[in-house]
Amino acid sequence: MSNREAVARYRARNRDRVLQLAADWRAANKGRVASYSRTYNLRRKGFTDDRYALALAAQHHACAICKTPFAQMDAKLVHADHDHHTDEPRGVLCHFCNVGLGVFKDSPTLLASAAHYLANPTLKEITMLEPKVDDLKVAILENTEALRSLQAMLAGLTLTASAQGPKSVAVAGANVSGPTTAKADAPTKTAKESTQSAATAAAAAPASTAATPDPKPKAGQVADSATSRPADATDAGEQTTSAKTVTYDDVKALVLQVSKDKGRDAAAAVLSGFGVAKAPELKPEQYADAVAQLKAALA
Repeated sequence: MSNREAVARYRARNRDRVLQLAADWRAANKGRVASYSRTYNLRRKGFTDDRYALALAAQHHACAICKTPFAQMDAKLVHADHDHHTDEPRGVLCHFCNVGLGVFKDSPTLLASAAHYLANPTLKEITMLEPKVDDLKVAILENTEALRSLQAMLAGLTLTASAQGPKSVAVAGANVSGPTTAKADAPTKTAKESTQSAATAAAAAPASTAATPDPKPKAGQVADSATSRPADATDAGEQTTSAKTVTYDDVKALVLQVSKDKGRDAAAAVLSGFGVAKAPELKPEQYADAVAQLKAALA
């Protein structure tokens, strides 16, 4: 049996006695125990007595991070710091700074992030944005109120149109479609159609519907008839001429002008008087009257 084995067997058999002897020795040699412990810790972290003394002198006997003098703290709170990955000694720190590095896992990235957070906390940025958020809320509320007012106005117009009957509904449809729809639906009038329109207007003139004169007029009436015929023929010719000059393009131009100057409702009101909702629905014989009423609406 070797000497080491014999010592181990003795300690196992006399465990209480060995522990009591060790406690008595530490109590009687506290200075030597502290020196042994300090030397052991320094060597475990890669320090020697000389390197430790040089580190203290370079740091002016204060913590390398918080700069707290070691003289103002218990000796137990002074720690020799080393790199946990390479075991290289780094310096001397106070207990709290040494623990802080361990909490941040000795990561420069985490420490830089912590420094940035301290300089720019989250609530500080939110506080800076609060006025802009408040302005945005006010703008949203104002737009919401305007939208509600517009919806109420449209609902009122719909109820009014429904109360006035299908004809007013058609007029409301014309107002929604606007002059753009009328322009898209407008057919192209040819010269032949214009001539036919003029002929129809001439046929509807009062001169064509006049009563047939007596085949045997009296002597006093012959001169009057002869005198009145050229005038009637002249009136019919003037009506034909005026009817020829009024085309769909004239009506369309006036409808657009009324819509622009007086509003679509005014143009729709004129068209509704002819029983139509859009200008293309007018009949050729209605062009002249429509032009007259549109001009009156512009006046």
